[in-house]
Amino acid sequence: MVEILRKILNNTIKTYKFDNDSLDMSKFETPLKVSGSIEKEGNALVLKFEVLSHYKLNCYRCLEVVEDDFGFSHEEVIEDDFEEFELEKAINDEIYLQKPSRVLCKEDCCGLCPECGINLNHEECDCSEKRTNGIFDDLSDLFS
Repeated sequence: MVEILRKILNNTIKTYKFDNDSLDMSKFETPLKVSGSIEKEGNALVLKFEVLSHYKLNCYRCLEVVEDDFGFSHEEVIEDDFEEFELEKAINDEIYLQKPSRVLCKEDCCGLCPECGINLNHEECDCSEKRTNGIFDDLSDLFS
């Protein structure tokens, strides 16, 4: 990669284009579609890329599997440390930042019952409707 960056900086090549075939994206469980380029702009390099993928995560509230597509475009200016620059690492870092960490199966997901663990989206449980831990029970009389 350092050699390619030097060629761009020395105007030996104008643009370096890359895609899945030129990158090692084997760390990811789902296939990624990556495409982009590196170009010279003044004394800096401009990295542009686009990522399209699919993810499988568990709903944050009820733990059901949620599948969806995600994608993003990214542009970054590299002004220093050309010798240290790693293309795959830059792309991987951005993917981890962009990938959702919490997803919901639906906006009004009811989650799991904290007492019996039943998925409240599919059925109701017989646990008490008014769930408290008892600490503020005396204060609840003030608001009724």
